[in-house]
Amino acid sequence: KDIILEEFKLAKEIQPEIKAVISCFTIAELSKDEFYGNKKEFVMAIADIMNREAKKLAENGARYIQIDEPSLLYAKKEDLEIAREAIDVIGRSIRAKFFLTTYFRDAERIFPEILEFPVDVIGLDFVEGYEKNLGLLKEYRIEKEIQAGIVDGRNTKIESPEEIKKKVDNIIEIVNGKSIYITPNTGLEFLPWIKAGEKLKVMCDSINFIYPPNSE
Repeated sequence: KDIILEEFKLAKEIQPEIKAVISCFTIAELSKDEFYGNKKEFVMAIADIMNREAKKLAENGARYIQIDEPSLLYAKKEDLEIAREAIDVIGRSIRAKFFLTTYFRDAERIFPEILEFPVDVIGLDFVEGYEKNLGLLKEYRIEKEIQAGIVDGRNTKIESPEEIKKKVDNIIEIVNGKSIYITPNTGLEFLPWIKAGEKLKVMCDSINFIYPPNSE
């Protein structure tokens, strides 16, 4: 049975350019394995399922696929290679841009290993991990594009345009011309719909004010 394909199709009717969001390592970390008895086998089995799901998503128009992996930020070093192999399996034989997104803290524990993961975009949390993640961008030569989570997806308080502008300006100065994607730091599913909409509006309005759509 498809996991999110039908939801993706419905959302795509409303907004043609959207990201499909899946997960793998985090699902394994938050699950109880009563069958495999081996972490790598368990994670890779989930990766195979997610590869099939990602293929169907791509076949139905998904150009962007986001892999949410907050548990990576708490992973042991030896588990990072398992996660890397799993993500390689997920993206195998699929023509889409893949995002690997982390949140709930800074990514210091998994740098520089995460830079070797087979994805196009690395997502970092600039709400919970602003200072350290900014430092990581300065310290490491990052060839991949960056997704910057600058709006708190777990708090109803609405950020000010000035706060958003400051964060975006600081990040853009460091990435020096590379593409960045501005987003909430997490999904907004736990916020009331009205508050989620308000957060997205202030984020988009702030970005459009800083960098108008028709600007170079």
